[in-house]
Amino acid sequence: SRREGKCSLLFTLDHRPGSLAEILTWLAQHGLNLTQIVSRPIKEKPFEYLFFVDILFAPDVDFEIVFNGLKQKTNKLNLLG
Repeated sequence: SRREGKCSLLFTLDHRPGSLAEILTWLAQHGLNLTQIVSRPIKEKPFEYLFFVDILFAPDVDFEIVFNGLKQKTNKLNLLG
């Protein structure tokens, strides 16, 4: 049997009410389980944040499709590993 996948992501979002909630809901709807989230302010951009998340996903999740979907919903997205 295939094992659960794990990865860490870094992303930024528009500074507006609900933008993080939309991403978290979208992750859940696509079978990703968030295990950690950390936000850090972006010094040169007041009220904007970098989000670091660790996620788990089932073996049947097509992570490439999920990653490409996230790229469209975030301002910046990096796969950290």
